[in-house]
Amino acid sequence: YGDQLKCSCSSIASTYNHFVKIEPVFHEICSSPFVSDEWRINITTGLDLDLSNYTLMDYRRFLSAHLQYLQGLCQISIESTNNSVDQLLSSLLVTTELLPETVFYERTDLLTKQSKSSAPTTFARLLFLTRSVNHGNAIISSYGTNFEYIGPYYGGYSYAITQPIIYDNGCSCALYPNCTSQASFIEMNSS
Repeated sequence: YGDQLKCSCSSIASTYNHFVKIEPVFHEICSSPFVSDEWRINITTGLDLDLSNYTLMDYRRFLSAHLQYLQGLCQISIESTNNSVDQLLSSLLVTTELLPETVFYERTDLLTKQSKSSAPTTFARLLFLTRSVNHGNAIISSYGTNFEYIGPYYGGYSYAITQPIIYDNGCSCALYPNCTSQASFIEMNSS
């Protein structure tokens, strides 16, 4: 009958989870041993516990923190993606009449594409907000990678004077939240 037949629905709303199944696929690093506590502990076992024994630019100072950060990024991305999928699947398809199959698939496909494209944007905004708050409030990293304390302390004052780290490319952490430097392992000559 094509578009000539009209069928009223007894229920005008159904959640998408009744007819849509979504299985997110994450970057393979997020399911690898590289984001496990065990691997991080094993790879950092031989490092000196006093990280200040390594030069400021020696990657061994940051290795454990970077692996923890990677683990956290995976956890947050998986959680935010699953929340996005749950939100889509719990949203309602509302219609008073039976939809033609093509219209149903178009509507479902559009909603899925919108959800798929908005999840990374939401995640990126969360990371940007975190970085902006940390940078705007001049929160000093525990590794001294963005600011460093300078001394000595004068008199009885309890001011902690800092100065920004300026990287090889002239990037000042006082001005930019995304300064980077090439990672390297630096051997100290003991003679």
